[in-house]
Amino acid sequence: MVSGAEQMRVHVRIGFFVLFVLLSAATNYQAYAGPVEDGDRLYMAGDISGAIGIWTVPATQGSAEAQYRLAQVYLSGQSVARDLELGLRWLNLAAERHFPPALIDLADLKLDPRNVMYEPDQAIALLRDAAGQGVVQAQRHLGKIYREGKVAAQDFTEALHFYRLAAVQGDLESHYRLGELYRYGYGVDQNNTKALMWMSIAASAITGNNPQLKKVAHSAAIARDELSRLIGPAGRAEADEMASRCWQAKLANCD
Repeated sequence: MVSGAEQMRVHVRIGFFVLFVLLSAATNYQAYAGPVEDGDRLYMAGDISGAIGIWTVPATQGSAEAQYRLAQVYLSGQSVARDLELGLRWLNLAAERHFPPALIDLADLKLDPRNVMYEPDQAIALLRDAAGQGVVQAQRHLGKIYREGKVAAQDFTEALHFYRLAAVQGDLESHYRLGELYRYGYGVDQNNTKALMWMSIAASAITGNNPQLKKVAHSAAIARDELSRLIGPAGRAEADEMASRCWQAKLANCD
């Protein structure tokens, strides 16, 4: 429960609700139908109160999708009065049903030391739940947590595990981070050839107009060139062959 003065100390970093609605069909989450979808249409048409009215019925009946939508609306305060207590209640209910977006948003809140609900151990458990469902964002985040060792004990073996899971799904940053782990021998035997393979894969990624992805790909290209000079023509040829096999295997079993 969050109330009174405590509300002022809860820093909410919510997901992008409208984007989630528009792109949900392209994610690993279930397609939405019936009243939840009807509420989506009203929301996109600007009828927020109508959408809330429709979502409330399935939400009270246990629909995690509807619970998550209500959480986003109340936490953001977009077109309605911001209500942290109500928003967090719906968010927790959706997370209890293992709904990935709710798990990730709640984990973000529990990883923020500014929040009265700061609980990093619980946040990691939530992210593990989402990662186990194949959510790349959660897998990458766990890789970062264990690599950095700031909110959990540093564990390069765990970092390697989660980065590998995300890498198989084509995650650019995880490709780059795997290259780093092999380059410096963190959690694995140091191997410049494997490091070059992963850096080459990351550097060749299609980044579109995403500035963060462009930054990672640029860093990977710099590391690729440095490693390439270090290991010479024979090493480069071996790394290129490994990268080719990795792509043919659809990024699986690349190590």
